[in-house]
Amino acid sequence: GFNTSALFAAPNGYPNPDGTGLPAPWNFYGEVEQKENSVDGSLGGTVQLFGRNHELLVGGNYFDREFSILRSAFSANPPAGFPTTEFPNIIGFDGNVPRPAIVSDSTPASTQGFRQIGGYGVTRLNPTDWLKVIAGLRYTHYRTDRTNFLADGSVNPASPGSANALDRFTPYGGIVVDILPSLSAYGSYAQLFSPVTARDSNNDILPPTTGTNYEAGLKATPFGDGFIVSLAGFYSEQENVVQTDPNGIPNSLPDNSPPSMYVPGISSQGSEAEVSGEPVRGLR
Repeated sequence: GFNTSALFAAPNGYPNPDGTGLPAPWNFYGEVEQKENSVDGSLGGTVQLFGRNHELLVGGNYFDREFSILRSAFSANPPAGFPTTEFPNIIGFDGNVPRPAIVSDSTPASTQGFRQIGGYGVTRLNPTDWLKVIAGLRYTHYRTDRTNFLADGSVNPASPGSANALDRFTPYGGIVVDILPSLSAYGSYAQLFSPVTARDSNNDILPPTTGTNYEAGLKATPFGDGFIVSLAGFYSEQENVVQTDPNGIPNSLPDNSPPSMYVPGISSQGSEAEVSGEPVRGLR
């Protein structure tokens, strides 16, 4: 992709009442090439065990992305005519600046690779009329790499790049118990491992988001299936939660996207109650 329209941005700040006071804008130009491939497949069906029907599903997926940052750039930095000491007075500024000359170069300055291979299986068990169980497991192989090049196309010996790989199994499960014909209780547990493609201000891919989720609740249908009363509680812990970097320069990455950052660890808990449906005919 080519970033041909947004060529400079004003950094964060607040102007004076007369329209002055913003620092000099940050100028940029970037060209990138990106290739993606993905495959996903699954197979499922019903199996009979101990005289009862149960469901089984297995599957797998593959995703890779190659991201190349090319050496195309302004012919001069800062470009001629661009403000270098202070952003123009915003009261009278119409946004027009001289369009800078651009030198195109298809030689990559660096490449980034992202690959994810996964397999999963889940079963929905039906041991009795009043008990339902779901259990699943997912395997994820995750790899990122970065290679830095010199202008002649050879790998930069001073900073060749980096590579990271992780293998993770993430189980999850749940249970539903019919206490009464009109009252059910449920509980669930799940581990989280979610690779991300967001990048920081150095254009490096952020680490995967990980965590654990718990939930339990009750569901009642006191007036039949048309009226539902539910009560639930949950607790969640997560690491490496991605958010936009508040100190990053907007649209400053080579593909014109904003830089991101991660929050080291957060937890949340809560509960909710809901009433929905039609307790008597005509009343909702």
